[in-house]
Amino acid sequence: MFYYLSLLSHHSNWGFLRLFNYVSFRAGGAAALAFLLVIALGPFTVRQLKKFRATAPSRYGGILEEFVDARKDKTPSMGGILILFAITVASFLWMQPRELSWILIGSTVLLGLLGFADDFAKVAYRRRDGVPGKIKLLGQFLVATGAVVWFY
Repeated sequence: MFYYLSLLSHHSNWGFLRLFNYVSFRAGGAAALAFLLVIALGPFTVRQLKKFRATAPSRYGGILEEFVDARKDKTPSMGGILILFAITVASFLWMQPRELSWILIGSTVLLGLLGFADDFAKVAYRRRDGVPGKIKLLGQFLVATGAVVWFY
């Protein structure tokens, strides 16, 4: 957690560490780190997803499938894993640890797990719709309710 580096600026002559006090500096650092993580880990993640044949099934049938989804079978699904990983790591390293920060990260991870379950159902069980809509909506409602209860 880079925020704690700003505390060292009071006890030493390293004044540049005061930059970590500013939200704008930490937000820029977190965005840059998340971007670099996605760029660095993206090719590896895509190779692994292709290796496990993590591709979404076609939504169309018959003749339309040939024209509309001809290349979709080669496009890997579950890319949200990489994005969620990058956001979570960058947030842990650059955030100021407050209760609101933990609520945001917890909600993001839980909703990401719900999205993973949906993509996994599409890939592993070859369901076009993944997790049924009512279950997804219930999960989102429970995460939102938990965040509101935790907030108050």
